[in-house]
Amino acid sequence: MNIILRKTEQTLLKAITAVTFFIVFSLSISIVLFDFITEEQDEIEQLLVFVDRIFSQSELVAKNIRAQQLNVCNEAHIQAMQKEVLGKLYIEDLVFKDGQNHYCSASQSFNKSESYIQVKKQHINVDKIDDGSIIESNANSFAIRYGAYSVIYPVDFADVFLIEPRRHETLTLQSTPQGSVGHVVKHFNIEGLDNSPDVHERSLHIKSCSEQFNFCVAFLFTAKEILLELFWVIIAITLLSLCCAYVAYRLLKQQLLIKRTVKARVKQGLAVQGFYPVFQSIVDVKTQQIIGCEILARFSDEYGQLTPDEFIPVVSELGESWRFTQQILNQSVVLLNEQPMLKSGFRVSFNVYAEDVANNNIAGLARVLSRAIADFIWVMEITEDKFLEQGKAQQNLKQLSTSNIQVAIDDFGTGYSNLQHLKLLYCHYLKIDRSFVLDIEEQTVRSSLLESIVNIAQKANLQIVAEGIEEPQQLAALQKLQVQYAQGWLFSKPLAMADFARLMATSAK
Repeated sequence: MNIILRKTEQTLLKAITAVTFFIVFSLSISIVLFDFITEEQDEIEQLLVFVDRIFSQSELVAKNIRAQQLNVCNEAHIQAMQKEVLGKLYIEDLVFKDGQNHYCSASQSFNKSESYIQVKKQHINVDKIDDGSIIESNANSFAIRYGAYSVIYPVDFADVFLIEPRRHETLTLQSTPQGSVGHVVKHFNIEGLDNSPDVHERSLHIKSCSEQFNFCVAFLFTAKEILLELFWVIIAITLLSLCCAYVAYRLLKQQLLIKRTVKARVKQGLAVQGFYPVFQSIVDVKTQQIIGCEILARFSDEYGQLTPDEFIPVVSELGESWRFTQQILNQSVVLLNEQPMLKSGFRVSFNVYAEDVANNNIAGLARVLSRAIADFIWVMEITEDKFLEQGKAQQNLKQLSTSNIQVAIDDFGTGYSNLQHLKLLYCHYLKIDRSFVLDIEEQTVRSSLLESIVNIAQKANLQIVAEGIEEPQQLAALQKLQVQYAQGWLFSKPLAMADFARLMATSAK
């Protein structure tokens, strides 16, 4: 059976698929970003150790030169400064400013040109600045100020800060007066270019501050830089999220379809008593008056209806045949009791699985049917089946014959029965399969068998019920063969009890 999901199920399926994608994508991105930030934080900590070492070095140089109390620019002073910076890693120069605004540098003699001194003055043109503070520099270098001395570093030495230089990574040094983060002083990227965006324009700001010196080291990233940095990772996460969403879609759809399968629906129907009875009239062929009815089971749930051909074998496969029969009979007895026009002697047929005959579940029929108010003639219909060949089944039918329940062989002519076998089944009626009736007008070989079946029934002293009567010509042929009873759409379809009661009332007039 081709099962189509309802719109609500399709909507649910789409919603859960989208939520699965969102959850997997968000969680994966969060993990990747956390890992990315953790990795960058670790690098910053390494940089912090390195920069601490640089500041310690500059502080030691300034401390040593200041201890010599050299207050004027002269050759001795220059030589002393040269001695201090000799072999010091990354220090480009050491500049001194005396009280008369004279400048001298460790990298130049006292007599160097004024143009050089003016360049160096750019490093120390900020007054009243605390010792150990970074001073805004030109594009070539920057300085750390200690009183009258400024330790000069090349601006591109920041490249060594980058443990694993990345194309879109920016290093920022920040001053931290009195321990709080101050204004951004200088930005460096791996090309050594000045790249000075405001920190608030950056999407990600990862920083760590020195506990010993007044500075912080930070990595700043724009959203674009993060996307470029994690581009292939994001692509992989997107594919992973799509795969997880697809798996969720397939699993959920499979579960929904399983719930829609015949077996699942039958199980649920039995659990909630979703099966219900309908009633089809049985008429006397001679008078065409309704003398009884057959109880037929139907099933309908939120997914639609199942035909008897679909659910009857599944009930047997599930081993729930007797439970099913009890549910249908219990409901039928209640409905029949509600119709006072149905008098004693009204014949009520019902179907029982052959396996319930073999295992003697039918012993419980008397208790179920005893709840009926009227003294109905109960006819148990059983289909020809291999179970009926068992001696136990035949013994159980013999015991049942002592009660007021009669037996009919349903769909006779399609199974195992013969005249001798019929005697062993203690039956009262033969129900002729509708396939024989359909061919009755065609004079086929199969239709000729109908006469043989009638002869068998007469010899066994059995009455015949013909099923599937749809045309008046079929009824006329059955009258000629002296068939006693008939049922089919010519008389009525299977009806709910309310409709069947109206049919009975009309027939009685």
